[in-house]
Amino acid sequence: MTVTNTTARNQYTATAGQTVFAYTFEVYNKNDLVVLQNDTTLAEGTNYTVSGVGSDTGGNITLSSGATAGDIITVYRDMALERLTDYQNAGDFLASEVNEDFDRLWLATQQNATTDGRAIRKPVSDIDSINMELPEASSRANKLLSFDGNGNVQTLSSTTSAATDATNVTYTATGTGAVGRTVQSRLTESISVKDFGAKGDGTTDDTAAIQAAIDYVNGTGTYGTVEIPPSSGAYIFTAIVNKTKVTLKGTGGILKFKDNTATNSGVSYYPIGNLTGTEVVYDGLIVDGNASNNTQFVVCDNITCTGEGSIVRNCTLLDAPDSGIMFSAATHGQCINNYIKGGTDSGIYVNNSSESSDLIVGAIVSGNVIQGHPYGGISIKRSAGYIAVTNNTIDNCGNGITIEDFGTGSGGEPDHLLIANNLVKDIGFGWRSESPVPAESGMNVQKSKHCVISGNKFVNVSGVVFGLDGAQFCTVTGNNFRGYTTSPSTTGFGNVGAMFTTRSSVDPDYNVFSANIVSGCQDEGIYMVSGEYNVVTSNVVREIDGAGASNQAFRIDADGDNNIVSDNIFHAPTVDTGINAGALGNIFDTNKTPNATGTAINGIRRDTSNATPVGNVVPFYAGEFYYITTGTKLFFATGTTNSDWIELT
Repeated sequence: MTVTNTTARNQYTATAGQTVFAYTFEVYNKNDLVVLQNDTTLAEGTNYTVSGVGSDTGGNITLSSGATAGDIITVYRDMALERLTDYQNAGDFLASEVNEDFDRLWLATQQNATTDGRAIRKPVSDIDSINMELPEASSRANKLLSFDGNGNVQTLSSTTSAATDATNVTYTATGTGAVGRTVQSRLTESISVKDFGAKGDGTTDDTAAIQAAIDYVNGTGTYGTVEIPPSSGAYIFTAIVNKTKVTLKGTGGILKFKDNTATNSGVSYYPIGNLTGTEVVYDGLIVDGNASNNTQFVVCDNITCTGEGSIVRNCTLLDAPDSGIMFSAATHGQCINNYIKGGTDSGIYVNNSSESSDLIVGAIVSGNVIQGHPYGGISIKRSAGYIAVTNNTIDNCGNGITIEDFGTGSGGEPDHLLIANNLVKDIGFGWRSESPVPAESGMNVQKSKHCVISGNKFVNVSGVVFGLDGAQFCTVTGNNFRGYTTSPSTTGFGNVGAMFTTRSSVDPDYNVFSANIVSGCQDEGIYMVSGEYNVVTSNVVREIDGAGASNQAFRIDADGDNNIVSDNIFHAPTVDTGINAGALGNIFDTNKTPNATGTAINGIRRDTSNATPVGNVVPFYAGEFYYITTGTKLFFATGTTNSDWIELT
């Protein structure tokens, strides 16, 4: 029998129930075959039978039980490399006996070749001096196999320290122009909290591990990132302190404030934050504030961000015990593109760290989506200034945007704000069970100066949609203010589109209110309770749903003096405007009032009872025209007393 040039090993992926598997090489004894089902060695006679022994083309292995689909069946020759008999000096020297011995030699050589072909070896092109010999056992025990710069075998420590292994492994990214670098260089671009022992199993308190990762990155003195990776459960924590130049970045893991951490109504808690430091970043975090299990505190906001150039961005903040974000004294900072849902105070609180005249300046609050906060979507207070609040969406909150006079210290009110292009909807009416009850205000500007409020959309606000409460030198233009007549507020001033009121003896003076649309309110459209030297112009007020004579599109009380009200459309169901006789020095010019008749439609007062205004009517302003229907006379005011009328002929 000849020996063909073939492999001494066959391998198959079984189909469901398959029993027969061919082997394509020669064996002299069935015991020279080894059969593996996956990684299990089968027993001949018990698990399989053999046919074709002695055939130079092989035979079949037949399993006793059908294989499972996907099983790996491996058949190979493993004959003993031994010769147990010698030729004797007697009898015939037969070719058949010599051929069998020679065949077994070739089968053994073929078996070794098959084994060698599955081994690691250096190519023939390598120089002879390259050493491929392993170190002795004592030297290589518990080590990693590696190669030095010349290709010689060496061993490395098996510890996880990057200094002893990752520095010796090269990584090259795919793509044109990619260059090789060490794995250590690649891995240390960011640090995972799991590198420091965080479990993320929803049970273990991971506070110490997370803090250790932050402290390590901060200790390098350079900018660095600590990642919160996905895990089987939440990372439970009690207090995480971020530090200068550290980015705490969520990459899919959830941070959960530990049960019963905030339990003292006299203590301020800071779940995640930095009370010191600069250029601190919170990016992409998912935070569960676990409010129902943390109910006693002075403050307990999900994130507290302070410091020059600090940033909160792309975070998902849920169920805050207090506010979602306290953005405090973060000069030139950014609070952008966060999703904030559920809390017991405001979604975002923007303030300075004290009631001094020093301002938090140059900050941006933009692109945030805020839901479900009883006392405001965005609240600005305590000497905050030069801040842009733009392109935010506030939905279903007790108040919308509040700019608060903190009431203590010098310069306590925010100034120099830009409030633009925000969408504020469904405000107030759903939160009347809170204690205290929120103001149900869409936006309230308290004692602030030099603010620009433009392009905002307020819809379904059940209280005062917009208020200038002691504010001065503000520009309010191009906004859409809409009330909520389905369930209007019945407290305070009710459901009013826009109000000018005094706060802490400070009147709302020198403001411009222009090109706004006010609609859908139960009570007044624009109500000027007080204020001087304001310009109210080019506004449209419509759909004031209250049917009484006091439900006017425009109303001014006795403390509203020396204002200019011109070129507006005031349209209420019954009485378009209400001008208190004590309101002095105001100019009302070319306003459209559709419920008036004759010349009064265009803003010229029309008198059907007096024969003359002289001695009977006080002019609203010098230069006012006054129409007497008796005798069809037109009068002109040269001053502001009832004797300053002249008849025009």
